[in-house]
Amino acid sequence: MPGAERILILGVGNILLKDEGIGVHVTRELEKNNLPDNVEVMDAGTAVLDMMPYFENVKKLIVIDAVRAGREPGTIYRFAPEDIYENKKMSLHQMGLLEVLTMSREIGKCPGDVIVIGVEPEIIKPGLGLSEKLSRKVPDIVNMVIKEIKGGQDDSF
Repeated sequence: MPGAERILILGVGNILLKDEGIGVHVTRELEKNNLPDNVEVMDAGTAVLDMMPYFENVKKLIVIDAVRAGREPGTIYRFAPEDIYENKKMSLHQMGLLEVLTMSREIGKCPGDVIVIGVEPEIIKPGLGLSEKLSRKVPDIVNMVIKEIKGGQDDSF
């Protein structure tokens, strides 16, 4: 896609703590899709701070992460990072993302648009793989990310 704006998708989480790894599991599924050339999918794991150099020249950043906001496990949220400040009940598993975005904004390398797709975890304890409830949500989250890539349109790539 010549001239297309760069989109970065970050999957955040720890796959050794069951549902805490939802972001990483979703990025693995996204990589199976035929995404446009301007879309980059990355497994950030728990090293969000290390991702800042990749923000340069990114028009849109989509972060997928486990979010505890007190709703039913498997609930999918879509919000901007600033919403965390307004809603004290909602928090990412690491406040590191907000810190990284603040630092990148200060040095002029913050992505133009930042969207967080959060998923209410069911089980956060040592173990591999997602809970059954979150495993069933992965296709919905993948579709939500693809819709974000398309700018909310239902047209194919």
